[in-house]
Amino acid sequence: MFQNDYIMRQIETFVRLLAKVLLCKEEDDLFTFSIIEKMGDEADPLLAKLSRLVDRGEINEAEDCLFEELEKGDLKTVETAMCFYKSLNDMSDEELESCNFSREEITEAVKDIGRRFGIVLD
Repeated sequence: MFQNDYIMRQIETFVRLLAKVLLCKEEDDLFTFSIIEKMGDEADPLLAKLSRLVDRGEINEAEDCLFEELEKGDLKTVETAMCFYKSLNDMSDEELESCNFSREEITEAVKDIGRRFGIVLD
């Protein structure tokens, strides 16, 4: 339990840091899946697509889609990625496991995004 709480806090810290440094945003300024549901797909079409995939339990497919978009180097996609991983971090361990995903994968993905933009998170 303690280790899981530590990992969750670490992910939150990494997301907050990347949002602040790369996007000049506070973590609270990031969209979440719940906001997308209220605002509709036009708010962020990529995040809406990722949300639909996660709802179907296809987190790995959503992540593949996200990383394809990140290859373009657009900071808007970085914001979408931070929203995506923030939302995944809010899921329970059981929900993540049922989708064949883990908090460690969230941590590694956020670190990878940081490295792509010259920020090492460790």
